[in-house]
Amino acid sequence: MEVQEHVVSRAVAGDRRAVEQVLAAVRPLVSRYCRGRLPWWDAAAVEDVVQEALIGVFTTLPSFRAQGENSFLRLVYGVAARKVVDAIRRSVRDRVDLAAEPPDVVDLGPTPEQHLLLGERTERVAELLRLLPEAKRELLVLRIAVGLSAEDTARVLGMSAGSVRVAQHRALQVLREHLRRNRRAAA
Repeated sequence: MEVQEHVVSRAVAGDRRAVEQVLAAVRPLVSRYCRGRLPWWDAAAVEDVVQEALIGVFTTLPSFRAQGENSFLRLVYGVAARKVVDAIRRSVRDRVDLAAEPPDVVDLGPTPEQHLLLGERTERVAELLRLLPEAKRELLVLRIAVGLSAEDTARVLGMSAGSVRVAQHRALQVLREHLRRNRRAAA
């Protein structure tokens, strides 16, 4: 995914058509990023976060100043990351017990057991990721959960593609070693 600099420049200058082009170009990236960071959320809730992130990108456009290669892409991911964190905080703060109200419709989604297993898996992955420094954690999210190529991840993080691959390998090695130690200890 590449947003052309001249289109970003026109969007920053207030060209409505360029703004639409920029937002259309970054939408799939923001959507994949949010889905990758919020895998246990339903699609509508994730879409709300995507919309908030796109609004955030839109509102920052007038003050955006390019600072090096791929600075706009870094801005987009920075806005999306903040919106994901804000949404998680809000969901924890606003959690309401809705169990007292019976559902109006039959839920054909995952069973409670499937939800539990998915939740346990998600929590286990989150627990493993917390073992890594924030930079390595973000790199793995972009590469694995979001599905960016090494080249796109490199652009976002301001690294070379080779450095991304090496850092990913090392981060996964740390996680593998941790899992091996835990298996040995449990045996």
